[in-house]
Amino acid sequence: MKRKFRFAILTALASLCLCLTFAACGGNGGNGGNGENGEHVHVYTETVTAPTCTEQGFTTHSCLCGDSYVDSYTDALGHDIREIAAKDPTCTEIGWEAYTGCTRCDFKENFQSIPALGHDVHSINGKSPTCTEDGFAPYMACSRCDFKNGYEFLPAHGHSMQTVAAQEPTCTEIGWEAYQECSWCHKIENYTEKSPLGHTFETYTPNGDATCLEKGTETATCIRCTVTDTREGKALGHTFETYIPNGDATCLENGTETAKCIRCTVTDTREDEDSALGHQWIENYTPKRCNAKATVHRSCSRCDTEEDETIQDISVLIYQSGRSVLNDRITTVSYTADFATGGYGELSYKWEIFQSETSETPTKVLDYSENNVVQLSNYLGLNGQVIQLTIKDDYSNYSVFRCVISEESGLPNISDTTAPVEVFEGEHDYEGVETKPTCTEQGYTTYTCADCGKDYIDDYTDPLGHEYQKDVCIRCAQHTGLLYVQSGDHYVLISMGTCTEKAIDIAEEYEGLPVTEIGNGAFKDEDSITSVKIPNSITKIGEEAFYDCDLLAEVTIQEGVPSIGDEAFSGCNNLKSITIPASVKSIGNNAFSFSGLNEVIFAPNSQLESIGQYAFSHCNLTEFTIPKSVTSIGSHAFYDCNNLATITFEDPNGWSLDDTTEIDAAQLQTPAIAVAYLTKTYCNFNWKKTTTD
Repeated sequence: MKRKFRFAILTALASLCLCLTFAACGGNGGNGGNGENGEHVHVYTETVTAPTCTEQGFTTHSCLCGDSYVDSYTDALGHDIREIAAKDPTCTEIGWEAYTGCTRCDFKENFQSIPALGHDVHSINGKSPTCTEDGFAPYMACSRCDFKNGYEFLPAHGHSMQTVAAQEPTCTEIGWEAYQECSWCHKIENYTEKSPLGHTFETYTPNGDATCLEKGTETATCIRCTVTDTREGKALGHTFETYIPNGDATCLENGTETAKCIRCTVTDTREDEDSALGHQWIENYTPKRCNAKATVHRSCSRCDTEEDETIQDISVLIYQSGRSVLNDRITTVSYTADFATGGYGELSYKWEIFQSETSETPTKVLDYSENNVVQLSNYLGLNGQVIQLTIKDDYSNYSVFRCVISEESGLPNISDTTAPVEVFEGEHDYEGVETKPTCTEQGYTTYTCADCGKDYIDDYTDPLGHEYQKDVCIRCAQHTGLLYVQSGDHYVLISMGTCTEKAIDIAEEYEGLPVTEIGNGAFKDEDSITSVKIPNSITKIGEEAFYDCDLLAEVTIQEGVPSIGDEAFSGCNNLKSITIPASVKSIGNNAFSFSGLNEVIFAPNSQLESIGQYAFSHCNLTEFTIPKSVTSIGSHAFYDCNNLATITFEDPNGWSLDDTTEIDAAQLQTPAIAVAYLTKTYCNFNWKKTTTD
């Protein structure tokens, strides 16, 4: 093929030279060039014809006049034989078997052609264009080559974005903000997902299966859906209503009274207040002698108690309360006896007139009004006589006052009486006995006359007040009033009882038995308490033990306490900081939710294993350390802790979500990422840690 092509080119060049020569020779009317004599001179153009495999080569000399000659022959080249490889036929070109042939010409030996195959046409399904990719209509195509028939290009049509309305999340399903979505390919733009809300259980209703000492259950329905949650409720505690006296009261000591629980057979015996009988006295009276006062000796008919009482002398204030004057002379005078004290029992009054100071029999008994006022209407006629007031008690008569009626100075000598008139002789010999102050009573000194027994009290000192340690006053052994209930071989603290203290120091023992539990709701809604100390004898801090104690600002939990119950300190707004001892292994659900906590300190070598659901939700925490011993963190444990900036995992390895999805430990080593995971991204999952020995 190459040889043919080369030959054709050479032939064309020779023809071109011939034409040029002819033009040169016949440029003037067909004549060649003219010599000197006007003769034609040939101008030859050489055309070399190369030799081929079978023909000589030569040079042709041609003039434009048509004259030519050939010379310079060269030998034929002969065939340049080589092996030609076989070629498979295509749809449009023949093929051949392997043969030998010349490299310069078409000479072939043993050539056997293979006809062209023709197109193997089949149908190609069309492809619809998409938003981003071109398509094409159905067409016919060869399976062996690029032949196509009926091919039509269909360009991509672009996105058709539609607005998808926003949808709020439910308890278990996600929601989203309004976003754009292609109606053809469903490409999504501006999509913001809202996490499921999780169930919210608010009002729990008891299921009626609690007993006095055993907790029942209580159930709540999610405020957004119909899912219910049943959890452990509270024990009812014993209820004692009707107490019956046990008949064991004495004269001075209250007896006891017993009631049976309205729900079970447990009984409660307590002091029957104000049930002391008091003494039933038999009295023996000794009259007043000289300086010795009258006395009463008493002996109780019910007990062996005896006592002596010294009867104080009667004293009375006597004064002129009125008078009438006629012509500068007194005609009527009124006397009043008032403010009487002393004596024994009921006092009675008698006003009498005696003829003289030595008379023993009265000449007249005077009438007097209810307020002990006597009136002398014939005052001048009584001149020189004696008026006497006698006051009598249940045992004796006392001549308290005698006065001689006189006109001197126009007034009786009683008119100047301004102090009580009292029958008394000699000086008192007082000796003081100090009574020390107690927690509740004043101290004082009692001064008593050694002769007559008259006494008075002075030099008061203030009460000392209680000084409580471990719920017991160190001076008087009185309990603060916290209410304990015995349960087997230990006591449970169930309420404030009659306690009015603001600083609560819980006892390790009560009546010889250990106090091991703080009951459910023991201090719930107690707004007065400001601090509490929990001893190491406590093995259980019950649910809602200090729920909503608004003023509680200081909580001390001693080493040895193993757990903190559900909602134990929930709602304690003034509680800013707490130290969790190493012995605590579990912190219950909602244990510190909605509290004022901004700091939680774990004692060294903490043994904490689990942090309950919502345990620190809605707190003011700014940083938090997860001890390496923790293997479980409940969902929403740090929910809505908006100030929380740092969470440090002492051991970030082995954590997973609901035992299924592992969390990269490297991520948890970054405190800010740990905060995002626990408060938002994976907040609604339960976290578990797999430990390896």
